[in-house]
Amino acid sequence: MRLTMKERKKAMAIEAVRYQNARNKKKGMILHEFTELTGYGRKYAVHVLRRHTRNVTIITNCVIQGEVGRMAKTKKPWVCDAVEDALEKIWYVMDCVFGKRLDPVLRKIVTRRELFREIKLSGEVRDKLFKISPAPIDRLLASEWNKHHLKGGANTKPGTPIKNQIPTRTFSDLNEQKPGLAEIDLVGHGAGNSQGEFVRTLGITNVCSTRSET
Repeated sequence: MRLTMKERKKAMAIEAVRYQNARNKKKGMILHEFTELTGYGRKYAVHVLRRHTRNVTIITNCVIQGEVGRMAKTKKPWVCDAVEDALEKIWYVMDCVFGKRLDPVLRKIVTRRELFREIKLSGEVRDKLFKISPAPIDRLLASEWNKHHLKGGANTKPGTPIKNQIPTRTFSDLNEQKPGLAEIDLVGHGAGNSQGEFVRTLGITNVCSTRSET
């Protein structure tokens, strides 16, 4: 009879503790029993037993408490605190831009800052910064980004829903494929609070070419 997913998770939690604490010879026996019980392939079984979280408590009658279904998070081999610290400093110098904008100039910025002795990096950290791509940059800086990210930074909403809700009558049908039709928006940058003084932006956009002027 095939085990349900819930039963497999219970078996995984029990066998993972045995497997992680056993010697090499005993591990082979535990692995064989686990694959026979769950039907998992040998390589996948080794993977889940090694990485299963150790935050599990086994009580009598097979009652299991803790994060049974989660795998233990591990850092990428190339990630270290020195890389994160250096990347964070450069990110602030570049006015907290996204990874796609930071990646093309990262090598140049690191070189210039080292030249003027504004930053001191080891050869290993420098090489890792030069090889990093936009997606890992954003992941490593996610916590810092959340500290400074403002939600609801504008008081205006996209124009399309409003245009659909309000009936309008014109002398001709709007043709968005020809130049000449423009949309004008007044955007308030008050972080969601319309009281007091704050910056406003008046923008005009050509619907056909999508060119904008502010």
